[in-house]
Amino acid sequence: SKCNECDFYDECDKESKVIRLSGAEENVSEPIDSDLGLEKEEQELESFRETVTESGEIEKTTQTPIKKEMKSTAIKVGKQAISTPKTLADKEFVPKDAIGIVIQSEQRGYLLSTEKSNLLSGAIKQEFQRKLYPGQVLITANEKIKEMPSAIVEVKEIKSFPKTLSAPFRKIDMFNILIETSPFMYYENQRYSKVLFPANFSSHYFRLPSKPELMRIMNLFGEGINLGLVTYEMLENELPDMELIYKYPFSFKETGYKGIFVVGSPGKGKTNLLKILINGISQYVGTRDGLPPAVIVLDITGQFGQLNKPTKNATTFDEELWKLMDMKIVNKLKVFKIIYDCGDGTHTLSLNAIDPELISLLFPELPPTSSTNFKRMVKMIFKDYPAVDYENFTNKINEIIRRESNTLNAQVAKAIQGAITNGPVDIFDQGGNVLQIKDILVPGQVSVIQIDHIVDKMPVLLYLLLMINRKKIYENDQTPVIMVLDEAHELFPKSANPGEKEYLRRVSQSLIRIARRGRKKHFGLIFASQQPHDIIPEIIGVFQTKIIMGLEATSGNWIKDTLGREYVTLIFSLGQGYARIWNAELHKGTLVPLFIPKAPNKHEED
Repeated sequence: SKCNECDFYDECDKESKVIRLSGAEENVSEPIDSDLGLEKEEQELESFRETVTESGEIEKTTQTPIKKEMKSTAIKVGKQAISTPKTLADKEFVPKDAIGIVIQSEQRGYLLSTEKSNLLSGAIKQEFQRKLYPGQVLITANEKIKEMPSAIVEVKEIKSFPKTLSAPFRKIDMFNILIETSPFMYYENQRYSKVLFPANFSSHYFRLPSKPELMRIMNLFGEGINLGLVTYEMLENELPDMELIYKYPFSFKETGYKGIFVVGSPGKGKTNLLKILINGISQYVGTRDGLPPAVIVLDITGQFGQLNKPTKNATTFDEELWKLMDMKIVNKLKVFKIIYDCGDGTHTLSLNAIDPELISLLFPELPPTSSTNFKRMVKMIFKDYPAVDYENFTNKINEIIRRESNTLNAQVAKAIQGAITNGPVDIFDQGGNVLQIKDILVPGQVSVIQIDHIVDKMPVLLYLLLMINRKKIYENDQTPVIMVLDEAHELFPKSANPGEKEYLRRVSQSLIRIARRGRKKHFGLIFASQQPHDIIPEIIGVFQTKIIMGLEATSGNWIKDTLGREYVTLIFSLGQGYARIWNAELHKGTLVPLFIPKAPNKHEED
């Protein structure tokens, strides 16, 4: 025997010793665990056990041949008597809730340091290979020592057992799928700790968290907007075992105004999720003033015009999920179709509804070298003419250019004239009612702005943003409002041609500035895209919450940069309706697994 304190062997008379048992060392301060099947299957080995008598003498006793099923044997060390229980390799000993065991190798040891990058190896039952995924949360537990701290781990990798695995582990046919996990939290004395500390996992097994544990670990909220069900697996036409509704905490630290970014390939349920968000937000009364937010949807695809009509031919499964999540269709819906080039529609745009200082953003061809002079001219016009239509506006600009022909640079004058000539003339002052902020800034109302028939959609987005910015900043309006935009990659493409990049840079900077200033004024954004890899990165940085559905291989690098390379395969494999929610501030750095049912609204193309 070897002393655990002074590193002496037989000469030490201390009670705390390490017993050498079949070639393995175990500290006697814990129950001694025989090795995981170190003996060869169906082969008898003669072993010796050394014990220390009370007088300090070494006593060797020959054991009966070791069998595959080992019995507990008492060992007397000093004045203490402990027993060696059966190992986790024995099927009868495995706890009912165990889905796997920790099998950290002898070289790496079972003792983790405080470094967060440490990995904990293990093996799981084959039946759980398809049910686990990278990012899933598991809990380690010690069946023999209840007070041992448990680790909350995140699954990093799942793979088949390698053929080169050493013989001691090959006999564990019950746990034959190798996994790698990373501890990110500890649980001890009924407290969760984010601070990692050294812990011994030599006798631990893996289990799935319970519903209360999952709520604590992922910091799930009891109040908010119902989005879906937190579940590990959804069987077709069968409600999940874990009926835990995910509630998006809209009012917690003003989370609802810090932005939501939804991504997913066609057919994965992205548009359906947007409809559920629109439904929930427009009827949510948990805001500071108790008013449901106004929701403004910039409909560039024509899919949101019938949000107040129920879906036809809903299945029983859908109806059960709607009832479980208390999902309802939109109460107040108003559709505004923007008139384009004197065509059909209900509303037009007007320069008088936005801030004159920001009108220059509406003209993509205006170069930065000419913007200062252009802004000066706009200020002069609105000072003399408080109300002006688009035609009069362009005429007044040309008059000023002619009047200043002797002093104004010829290239600047030509650039300004070209910009207003090729400006958004087809959507301003086209007849009909003018779309004003009072029409859409109505609590609880969903305002759908239909522009799928318009070629250049960016001026309409800017028009809405500038109207809201003017109302929020200059008039200090506190009405909660959320703007929704689907297919954001069409308006903010990273792969734009060189001639468009400068304009997109100016527009992006203005959008980011308006979004960040608007948070304190209860203004938030929801953007969605099927191609997140092709969106200007600065735009994505505005959104604190990211809801990620199934994506295609072209988005692999974006997934790796956003979540980590271990999640690429997982996101590729997500089926319709499945998603992962990422919000570092809300969920302690974990990915929340979500199943999103079909929205009860009628789809425009149904």
